[in-house]
Amino acid sequence: MTLSVVACNKEKTTQEQPSIEEQSTTEALQSDPNTENDLVLSSVELAEYNGKDGKPAYIAIDGIIYDVTDSNLWNEGEHNGFEAGKDLTTELMEKSPHKDSVIERLSPVGTLED
Repeated sequence: MTLSVVACNKEKTTQEQPSIEEQSTTEALQSDPNTENDLVLSSVELAEYNGKDGKPAYIAIDGIIYDVTDSNLWNEGEHNGFEAGKDLTTELMEKSPHKDSVIERLSPVGTLED
C-alpha cells in the first residue's frame, strides 16, 4: 500500500512540473516582442543602440529587436565583425555558424519598423 502511495505521489509531482519544451514555449510567449510596451524602432533609430559609450547594444533579426548589451560576446557592441545597432538578419542567418540557436538565447525588446 505504501508503495502505491509513493508511486502516485511521484506521478503527481511529474505531472505538475512542466516539461522543458513547455517551459521554453511559456518563456517565449512571456517575452513575445509583440506587446504594447515594446520598442518600435526604425533602422535609423536602431543605429543609436550600438553598444558604444555606455549605450545599450541592440540587433535586429527578422524584424525583431534583441538586446545583446549584457552578452560577453558583444563587447562594446561588436561580435566577430558584426556590429550592434543594425539589422543582422542576413549576416547571422547566412554566415553565422549558430543560426537559429543565437536567437534562442537573446531577449527580444521590440520590433524593427521600416
